[in-house]
Formats: sequence, structure tokens, C-alpha cells
Amino acid sequence: YVPVLGSRIKALHIHDNDGKEDMHAFPLTGTIDWNEKIALLKKTAYFNRMITMECSFAHDGVVEGFAATLDAAKKLKSKACH
Repeated sequence: YVPVLGSRIKALHIHDNDGKEDMHAFPLTGTIDWNEKIALLKKTAYFNRMITMECSFAHDGVVEGFAATLDAAKKLKSKACH
């Protein structure tokens, strides 16, 4: 939908999944092709705006979950800045 919506995108809610369920997995841990998604976003005016990551970390505990969320965000940023 990114190429169609382009500049009309107002918010992004991102997470990854296994291609079957809405798992709210950390980005770069599932089946989504993030290189493709990042390339599409770079073509829009939205690329430098806020992105919300909704990730489930109930099994790991809160502290470990926040650490994993931060790690996923850093990896995604690194991939996007290349």
C-alpha cells in the first residue's frame, strides 16, 4: 500500500510475523522483507517521521522485552540508514 498511499501516510504501526498470524514480533525476526519496505518508504515524504513498533514480549518479561525492542529498533535504523 505504500506506493499507492505515498504522501497520505500519517502513521506507521510496524511489527513482523510468520506470514500466517498477526504475531507482533520484533522487526527483522519474521517473514517481512524489510529491505523492500524500507526502499518503498524512502520514496515517500513519510520516511523521516515517527514509526510505532508494537511488539509482544510477554514471555520474556518487561525488562528483557524493552531491551529486545530497543535492539530491534537499532537494527531497523541501521538497515534504513544504508
